[in-house]
This record gives sequence, structure tokens and C-alpha cells, in this order.
Amino acid sequence: MISYNQIGDKDMTLQKETGQPVRIAFFDIDGTLLPFRQTQLSPGHAEALRQLQKQGILVVAASGRPPYIIPDFGFDARIAFNGALAVTKDGEIAYENAIEQPLLAKVYRFLSDHGIGMILAGETSMGADRYDQKLQDYLSLASQKVVPDPGFMVRLSQPCLQVIAAVPGELREQMRREIPELEIFGWHPLGVDITSSGVSKGEALKAVCSWYGIPISQSIAFGDAMNDKELLEAAGIAVAMGNAQEDLKQIADTVTEPVEEDGIWTELKRRNLVS
Repeated sequence: MISYNQIGDKDMTLQKETGQPVRIAFFDIDGTLLPFRQTQLSPGHAEALRQLQKQGILVVAASGRPPYIIPDFGFDARIAFNGALAVTKDGEIAYENAIEQPLLAKVYRFLSDHGIGMILAGETSMGADRYDQKLQDYLSLASQKVVPDPGFMVRLSQPCLQVIAAVPGELREQMRREIPELEIFGWHPLGVDITSSGVSKGEALKAVCSWYGIPISQSIAFGDAMNDKELLEAAGIAVAMGNAQEDLKQIADTVTEPVEEDGIWTELKRRNLVS
């Protein structure tokens, strides 16, 4: 663990919202750092991350993805599973909140009863109960494939941080009513991410800032979808992408250009954090 006092702190630009410098930056992946179904950073976004880290500003992924499918863009830490797990680049766990086994069994029964395929994702691997085309359509947003797991039933007895399923809109509220103890992130029409109650990217942001000894007021966060809502609400500075959902734009301090137009680079340059 390191203290923020050990991070470069000379000549850092004070931000108008907080009157403080930025020492840590959080980035959603899909729709924020990367356009959907893309795997490589644009030159502008790659340079933005490089310049932040050169100044000693920590760069953190904040994604709904499992940690092992978050792209290796040199992050100092990764928030995964919509906040159920936060892990440093050295593999140290800063925060973890797994689904309790009785609740996991209820999720399995609900999805099975409605003929919905699912993926159980743990800390180091994930597997599907079967191939499901609707589930594949959802995973394709992150350029991933559904991989049926012959040992799927064993996974039901193992720690699970997130269930991924193509739950249609008309069943989402029913699922929330029947299993209110869980968080159901319906950030995209194609599917949902299901985690333990209380999980959010915002809570994970707080845990990561605490881990590094950085005041939350010295953080900036970028997002595009409603699973980024708590992330932006928690951050010292909240930035919504130009392609963000309208409700998210309403809670942001500012709205930058869309991801396809290098909105992160543009906003950081406005703030004199890159040049």
C-alpha cells in the first residue's frame, strides 16, 4: 500500500469544482474508454492515460467486466463486477463483496425457471451453464464469447461475484421483487449484471481511494451508463461522456465529447491535466 503523499504532487492543477488537484482517475471501459465492440484504445485515450501516470496520477478501471477481461492498459488498479471487486495491479484485494450462496441458488432457480442462460463469474474465472444466443449478443458488447462450462454446477457452490444473464426488460422488475437482496444492473437492453446488495462502483471508488490514502475529493471519474451513476456521484469530479445516457448527464459536473471523439482526452486537456 502507498500513501498519496508518496505520489507526485508538484505543480498539480487545482480543479474549479473542488479547489484541489486530481490524484486518481477512474474510467469506465465500454462506452467510455472504448467504443462498444472495440478492443484497442484510440491514440488520444492511450496518450491521456500515459500522461496522467507520468504525473503520478493513479489510473483505475471501473467496469462491469470481470477483472480478467478488463483490457491491460496499464491500470494501477481495477474495479470489476460493477464494484463487487477492487484489485491493485499487484493483485492485492482492496474490496470484495461476493453473493451469498442461498441468494445465488435463488438466482439460479429464477433464471432456470424462465429458460434464461447465465454466466457465473468468480474472482479468477467464469463459465456459462450453456450456450445462449441472447447472452452471446450481450457479451459481444465487450468482444467476449459465451463459453459453456462442464463444471457449471460446481460453480454454484463456489464464491461468485457476479451473475451475467440476458434477462429481458419485462422480467427485470419481477426479479428485483422476488430477490430484493441483490443488485441488478440493467445498464443495457441486452442483459443484466447481478451482484450482492450494496455493490456499486461508487463504494468501490471509496475503497480504492482509502487503500491509497487519497481523499475522494481528489478523484475524477468518467462514465456513460447508469451503472456508472454511483461512481460519478462519489467522485470529486464527475464527467459524463457525450454518448452517455441522458439521466447520467444530469448528475455529472460536466459532459465531454463522445468516446468516438476522444472525449476523455478533450476533457483532461480542458482541465490542464494533459497537454
